[in-house]
Amino acid sequence: MVIRLTRLFVVSMLLAGPLVSALPADAATGWVQATTQNPGSSSNVFYGVNCVSSTFCVAVGAQVGASGFDQTLIEDTTDGSGSNWTVMPSPNPQGASAYNDLYSVSCLTPSFCVAAGSDTSSSGVQLPLAEIYNGSQWVDSSVQTPPGSQNAMFNSITCISLSSCVAVGTYADSSGNYNTLIESYSGSGWQIDSSPNPATGGQNTLWGVSCAGTSYCMTVGGGMGGSAYQNIALESFDGGQTWNPTSSAPIEVGPNAGITTNNDFDGVTCFGVSNCLVSGFYETSSNISQAIVEIYSGSWILASVQNPSSSDGQVFPWSIGCESSDLCFLIGGYQSGSAEENLIEESTNQGTSWSVQTNVDSSTYNFLYGISCAVSGFCIAVGSGSTTAFAEGYATPTTCNTSSNNLSNQNLSGCNLAGGNLQGKNLKGINLSDANLSGSNVQGSNLLGADLSGSDLSGAILMGSNLANVNLSGADLSGAQLQGANLKGVNFSNAILTGALLTGANLTGIEWSNTTCPDGTNSNNDGGTCINNL
Repeated sequence: MVIRLTRLFVVSMLLAGPLVSALPADAATGWVQATTQNPGSSSNVFYGVNCVSSTFCVAVGAQVGASGFDQTLIEDTTDGSGSNWTVMPSPNPQGASAYNDLYSVSCLTPSFCVAAGSDTSSSGVQLPLAEIYNGSQWVDSSVQTPPGSQNAMFNSITCISLSSCVAVGTYADSSGNYNTLIESYSGSGWQIDSSPNPATGGQNTLWGVSCAGTSYCMTVGGGMGGSAYQNIALESFDGGQTWNPTSSAPIEVGPNAGITTNNDFDGVTCFGVSNCLVSGFYETSSNISQAIVEIYSGSWILASVQNPSSSDGQVFPWSIGCESSDLCFLIGGYQSGSAEENLIEESTNQGTSWSVQTNVDSSTYNFLYGISCAVSGFCIAVGSGSTTAFAEGYATPTTCNTSSNNLSNQNLSGCNLAGGNLQGKNLKGINLSDANLSGSNVQGSNLLGADLSGSDLSGAILMGSNLANVNLSGADLSGAQLQGANLKGVNFSNAILTGALLTGANLTGIEWSNTTCPDGTNSNNDGGTCINNL
């Protein structure tokens, strides 16, 4: 599989691993693994993602079948949580021989997206690739190829409006030197825009691009300068038409001032004119890769980044995304022993400092390539998990504070309240779906109309509580004490009541569908009720 590379390291797709499956929400971490589709029999990967809202996200990448050839992979999710993904049919250019890869996508509405990457011609030449979604299908878009180029590709794209998109990458000229490639889309076609090549060693590549409004854009990358690989940062004040290097472009940065080893910028996100966060890595004098984030506001400031303590020194950030300047995520991967782990770091102070976050890994070989934060408290990160396309959704962790006696209509979904004391509290209309309430004391509480679907109430004390019209579908109430409780109108469908005590409880109007009764039998085999199997 062709994979977007820096000149310094290769992140490879490995050949074995489990399928991706959905996991329950974890309010402690905020990150939840999604169910993705993996049509490729050999391997599947997401490189880029973009969300218009929490109800429409698109991820792009590649799939590989038995032939060993890359084919474009595009999936979308519309469930509002980013949990479930569906394959969208996507074209592979006519005449392409082997490799068709999409590395980035930008969406403005659910009926307008542009994806960018590369394909390989029948003669073995790599060409830039763009595909446009019109709300019903993806179509191949005719981009420009630099005259005389031997290879060319797009690594990132951003759209400012329906008639203004900017794609960046690299191409090799007839002399074998790699040059920056920037093309703009006007709504009717593509044109190559003039861009400088700051690195003097004939190796210039752009990896990321971000625009703030219709006027300001920044693109970043790296290139060979003398004997070391150096950061590249270009900015445009006319919406991507003309580009120039930023003032005092940072080269040879890192925690130890004066390090003269390799540096590379890979990701960028901008909030306004000359107001951007840029991510990348540098190599120490002993060739160990470490993460960097720099803040650009007309000049450059090095942020404080935490490299994972469990890593073997090799840390590779890839993208950066923010839902606001006060909540940003840095993603990529790092080596830990023989495993490759997903990297997620979080900043809550405008990028000044970063801390490693707990995330979900699908196997021992993982890497995150793309991230998109569409609305407040909602982000999607995508990448690869061995042979599977991998996605994680982020929702702002729920504050699990239960100190108040009045918790009516509060959202405590996914909270870990195991062994907690909710005795005698007003829990009317509370959302405790997927919460862990095992062994908790909820005796004498008012839970009228509450949502406890999927919750763990095993061993919980609910004696004398008002659970009228409560949704307990899929809940585990094994060994729960429900004596004298008001269970009128409760939804017990797919719930587990093995060993539960219901003596004296109000059992009128209950939905018993596929319920595991207290005696271990199934309501579907007991006349559609557990009344006689308590």
